[in-house]
Amino acid sequence: MEIFLMVLNWALPILGSVLTVILTILAKRWIEKLGLERSEKIDNMIDVYVEKGVLAAERAAGQYMTLNGHRMSGASKRANAIRVVLGELEQSGLKKVGRELITARIEAYLEDKEPGKLNGSPSST
Repeated sequence: MEIFLMVLNWALPILGSVLTVILTILAKRWIEKLGLERSEKIDNMIDVYVEKGVLAAERAAGQYMTLNGHRMSGASKRANAIRVVLGELEQSGLKKVGRELITARIEAYLEDKEPGKLNGSPSST
């Protein structure tokens, strides 16, 4: 029994150190995974709001055309879409999303969906 206690007395600090290192590594991985999942959710949310912003800008451009008899400029449509997206993101609690990021996302969305619209090109005016 004394030998067992001596071995245990010698092994416990080593086991404690090893377990601390292993638990620290596992905790870091878990936190990183949570961060990645949160980033993906935020990216998806931004994409949804970009689509809503573009559709809202297109509706506003259609109304503008009906009321004024000529097309809204591409820059005005882009500004309208950015305003809508930033407003939606603020309502959802994301207040520090950069205007440049939203502009880039809108332009990327339009390149994928509708080339030539809302990106300031001559075809959109």
